[in-house]
Amino acid sequence: MIARGRLAGLCRLALIVAAAAALYACGGGGGGGSSTMDLHLSSSSVAFAAFATDPASETKTVQITWSSPAVARIAIGTPLGQTLPGWLQVTAQGTASPVTMVLTRVSNANPPGQYSTTIRVVTGDASARVIEVVDLPVSLEVVAMPTVSPSPVNLSWIESEQPASRQLSVTRDARVQLVDSSLDVNWLDLSSSADTLTISGNAQSQSQAPGAYNGNLSATFSFSGRTQIVTVPIAATSTPRPSLPTSTFARPSPRPHRPRFNSMLRPTCRG
Repeated sequence: MIARGRLAGLCRLALIVAAAAALYACGGGGGGGSSTMDLHLSSSSVAFAAFATDPASETKTVQITWSSPAVARIAIGTPLGQTLPGWLQVTAQGTASPVTMVLTRVSNANPPGQYSTTIRVVTGDASARVIEVVDLPVSLEVVAMPTVSPSPVNLSWIESEQPASRQLSVTRDARVQLVDSSLDVNWLDLSSSADTLTISGNAQSQSQAPGAYNGNLSATFSFSGRTQIVTVPIAATSTPRPSLPTSTFARPSPRPHRPRFNSMLRPTCRG
């Protein structure tokens, strides 16, 4: 709030975020703004960007300055017929030039799309007459959260071998950039090409003892300075190598004994 007691006399415009248009009806005329352009904002517009599920807020500041000694009060609000949207909060710091206007984008579960509003800054004299009016356009652009699929990823392999490679697909808005991807385990390798991420085994996976293992793939996305990380859980299993069955060979039956004969037979004498 800026000098609440002083603004309270200005047609009950006591809040920073209020209908600044109420100022126009006060003071018996004198409105319409000044041609001297004494009221200045450090930015001509403010733009916010966010992912649809971004829980974090974002703050930007605008400096409000003036030099005329006739300015006795300042009001910050919205034009007649408008209200402050749920995704925006406005506060101010200071009571004399320069005043810092703080605009905060808050998480409001906005679906993907473009949103806009107008913040109006009004200066007035001691008699509640409008001296000057400046409008500040404020916009918000929301994009869908990118996805990586499949998620989770399940891998299995036989000990001393490697798991088969798995490809994951990235789905993202064209304005969203995939800026980084990584694994938090050393028994897998990761490569990327456009919107495809490939997980593959390595020498370390060959040396993993039989058992269950877990890891995570992290993909970092950027949009107009905002970043979001998509995490894909990985569940892996190294199974023992099957042992070869013991072969039983049947022994051949012994050959029957045959008497050995002398190969030279003597002739039989006949009488």
